Amino acid sequence: MYELLGDLRNKKILDVGCGNGVISLEYAKKNNLTLIDISTNMLELAKANAQSKGIDNINYFRGSIEEFDSPEKYDAIIAIGLLSHVSSINGTIVKLKSLLKNNGNLIIQFSDLNSFITKINLFLSKRRYIINRCTKEDMFGIVNSLGYDLINEIQYSILFPGMGRLPDKILNYITMLTYQNSFLSNYGTEVIWNLKKIN
Repeated sequence: MYELLGDLRNKKILDVGCGNGVISLEYAKKNNLTLIDISTNMLELAKANAQSKGIDNINYFRGSIEEFDSPEKYDAIIAIGLLSHVSSINGTIVKLKSLLKNNGNLIIQFSDLNSFITKINLFLSKRRYIINRCTKEDMFGIVNSLGYDLINEIQYSILFPGMGRLPDKILNYITMLTYQNSFLSNYGTEVIWNLKKIN
């Protein structure tokens, strides 16, 4: 996340669908961090991870982004792994915009349906729930119409079906390999965008 947002200090940061919190905890000591997740178990893991790092100044909210509201706006919002599971991608990005300060940054992640690996994974998937499917072109259309500028992009992950069972160390190595190699990253299924709210 540091590669996208840089060294933030004294900012209000919101992590939506925070999971165990590891993505945004690096910012907790120097900023005001709020973690949201629909899962009580995930929030408990996030709290445990924060406590293990000696961090106790985090705000927690259990619920969906649709249920969350705040009178204050955020300098940065992180939404990794969120868009696949919301009822509306467009509606969610509109909601996130309403929580973001002007010139604030929105970090979003999605799986590009145009990636042949994504198509294979979806075809062979045994998930019992429906996930949102979108292409980069779909996302460009949505974010442009809502007043965001694309600042930078990271594309990564060439995990084929079954590879998710590999040890975390190997999965991390493969992820970093695709992230750091410009040729391999072109085949990555996952896209992370740093967007700036311009109006």
